[in-house]
Amino acid sequence: MSPRECKCPEPIRSSNPRYPHLCLRCCWRISPTWDSNDENVRAFFDRLESVFPGSAPPDFIAFRRECERRERAGRDTFRHRYLTRDNRAEALEEAADLANYMLFDVLQHLRKTGTEDEKELALTVAFHAYESYEAVLRLGRKRAGSP
Repeated sequence: MSPRECKCPEPIRSSNPRYPHLCLRCCWRISPTWDSNDENVRAFFDRLESVFPGSAPPDFIAFRRECERRERAGRDTFRHRYLTRDNRAEALEEAADLANYMLFDVLQHLRKTGTEDEKELALTVAFHAYESYEAVLRLGRKRAGSP
């Protein structure tokens, strides 16, 4: 971090297009290396997409577009809150919500049709939500110094 780089807990980005990397709180530069910007979002999802041999499947492309759309739409609303909130705690809540949404979908379908067809697929989604939950916990333990 350079001495003239913003160190504010939550920088406020200048709305002046001539100074897109200026913090209005301290008038110092918001570093594009840790800013939530198109370049960093693209690099993150390019890396994620690289796990697919050849080209990514259409469902991943749709997932990526939705992630990018939601991040971009939230920039003006949430600004730099990600720098001060507990992002792992938020992720744990989202993983639990995903499992609950699958439960609610099964119950909704049961009410509509009287059947539980595709319940196994909903349980698979819920299990992947648990795997995400557990991976976030592992990330927290690793950052805290545990192996």
